[in-house]
Amino acid sequence: MLEIVKKDLVGEFGFDGAQKAAAKYGDGFRCATRHEALEMYDARFRGLDEAFEKISGKSTTNVYWTCEADSDSEYNSDCAFVYNNATGGVNLNIKCGSHAVRPVRTFVSTVKE
Repeated sequence: MLEIVKKDLVGEFGFDGAQKAAAKYGDGFRCATRHEALEMYDARFRGLDEAFEKISGKSTTNVYWTCEADSDSEYNSDCAFVYNNATGGVNLNIKCGSHAVRPVRTFVSTVKE
C-alpha cells in the first residue's frame, strides 16, 4: 500500500530537484516508481480523486517525475521516466525538464495488534 501526499509540491522540478523535494517532504517520502505511478492512475477510477477532495486535497492529474532514471546509461543517461496521470502514460523525458512532484511512501500502519 502507498501513502500519497494530498497535494503536489509547489513548483516545477527537474529530475534531481524532484528527488530532493520529495525526500524533504518527510521521513520515507520519495517520487513514485513507474509501477506505483500506474497504480495511482488506476486508483483515480476507484475513488482516489474523491478521497483527496474530502480532505481538501487535489486530484493527481499532472505530469509527475518518477524515481527511475533510464537504466541504459550509455544510451539515455540524461533521461528519466515521467508519468502523465491524466492519461496514464509513462515516457522518458530529459532530466532537466520541469514537472510536478507528488511524494509517496510505503504505507506503514500504526495500529497495534
